[in-house]
Amino acid sequence: MTSNQKLKSEIIDYKARYDLIEQHWAYARTVLPKKDQELFNAFFDLLPAKSTVLDIGCGSGIPIAKQISDRGFHVHGVDRSEKLLAQAKRNVPNASFERAEIEELDLQEFSRNLPLGGIVCWDALFHIPRDLQAKALERMVKAMETNSPIIISSGGTETNIPAFTDTMFGIEFYYDSFPISELIALCESFGLFLATSSLVNTPDGKRDKGRIGFIFIKQAQP
Repeated sequence: MTSNQKLKSEIIDYKARYDLIEQHWAYARTVLPKKDQELFNAFFDLLPAKSTVLDIGCGSGIPIAKQISDRGFHVHGVDRSEKLLAQAKRNVPNASFERAEIEELDLQEFSRNLPLGGIVCWDALFHIPRDLQAKALERMVKAMETNSPIIISSGGTETNIPAFTDTMFGIEFYYDSFPISELIALCESFGLFLATSSLVNTPDGKRDKGRIGFIFIKQAQP
């Protein structure tokens, strides 16, 4: 059986198993790399004062949710890892958190109660298949307030690389990303305007396929 056949026959493997690497991840993920941080600083500058920010794939809450909270915004974090969420509640006590899957979030109901001034989906989208990424992004955009920003990361290549699995701290994880131009076109089709982007790390020709970060703004509908 080829690796692609194995991937198709075991599609449940796309579910990211961060509970199995909780301690390793929390230890490794304490600060944002410099280029990531520069992009987040630009994102913070675009947020309306005292607004609510949805952090999808929030993990332990450090460093992203904590930075958002420390800047005076309300954070609502979402993650599928119960163990990382338990850490997040301790690390960012002023925030709210819930366990949910990216592809199953009912964002319309959430945004009716708490209008969203911004959305973070950082290093999370590439753990689900592309078709589910597209549906999740569309739901995010519908839930956003007009002129609000969303910051997302994805694979940093124009090459159409098929979905694959790789190991992190000895545990297998699923990865999939649109080529950069396809992701931009998809987001624009949902009514987003690309404000800025940054290749936060370049592919190394081996395990690392690179990452690119984007800040999009939701445009007013004509």
